[in-house]
Amino acid sequence: MSCSFRGVLNSPADRVHLQYECLNECFAVLTLGSIEGIEFPGALAKKPFGNVWDAWKTPSIFIRNNVDLANKMKMLRECRFTLDVDALARVLKAAYSSCTDWTDFICSTEFITRHAAVDSFAVQGPYERALKKAKEENTELSRKNRPTKSDPVGFAAPDCARMLQQDGEKIGIVARVTVTFRQLSELVVEWKSFGTWIIVWPLDAHAEQADIETVALAICQHMQSGGKIVTALPPLSAHNRTKWVVISKLWRTLDETLLASAGVGQMAATASNKIEGNRVFLEEGTPESAGQYYHPYVGAAAAKYLYEVIRRRAPRMSLPDLRRSRSLRSATSRRRGMWGGEESHSKRRRI
Repeated sequence: MSCSFRGVLNSPADRVHLQYECLNECFAVLTLGSIEGIEFPGALAKKPFGNVWDAWKTPSIFIRNNVDLANKMKMLRECRFTLDVDALARVLKAAYSSCTDWTDFICSTEFITRHAAVDSFAVQGPYERALKKAKEENTELSRKNRPTKSDPVGFAAPDCARMLQQDGEKIGIVARVTVTFRQLSELVVEWKSFGTWIIVWPLDAHAEQADIETVALAICQHMQSGGKIVTALPPLSAHNRTKWVVISKLWRTLDETLLASAGVGQMAATASNKIEGNRVFLEEGTPESAGQYYHPYVGAAAAKYLYEVIRRRAPRMSLPDLRRSRSLRSATSRRRGMWGGEESHSKRRRI
């Protein structure tokens, strides 16, 4: 719907006023039992919903867990109740599922500018808090219900990934070199059908704001369509330290922003570091702390090692294990290979 609500509600004739009654009688089939998460005894669950205001009062009594049932019934008979924000949020969810006016309102309204008192009750504050809660719960539910994309896995990595680009596809990993946000913004367009994106944030000191925003938007859309995201920072070294520290603020902001948009189990941010003055503290086992091991390996071996660190850091993302593919093992000697299991493997072959 194109209508946007101003959030100014002065009379029951105003749409989504607490006493507003839809001309289509959308609530005619609703009862108090239609309100999720609140238990009503006996025939009380069959009581007509009425309007949102009428439906709010009774749940405000029965949502309480510090009053026994007998006293709740007494409070109902005597019309003694304290309006409860959580109860109204549940009522709004029932309205959201039953009436397009309320669906539009809850989806498009951020705040209520003014709501007149109802039966001498000041309702604007509780109404606005309940609206916020209902919106948050709907957003979280939509995240949980997102479809799930399947393989392949896209690996946007530094220069070292160049030699992994061909080998990685043998086990479902599509590796691409991305050293700038411009390259990354173009790459994510190609990867729309991929199940998981592994992104090593580019060490790009001259990134354009438009490219950064394009990448962030593409990642959000990928998660909304059921995809998964794993982010990592490039390994820190003496060579890139100055630039790394400066850009780390941008990387942190991106991770925090994207995590806020992710559904349950949809994103893993593998970074863990702290910068104090001129000192950088890195958690052991993170991709950014792998510099001392990462740089001695050349070509595809370096990319394999970085990928393996990321995979171990994000175990719940179920990333493919490179060690299971003989074609992707290091070309160095068995006893000094980059995979921890090579020496024992050699011994097994001699037996």
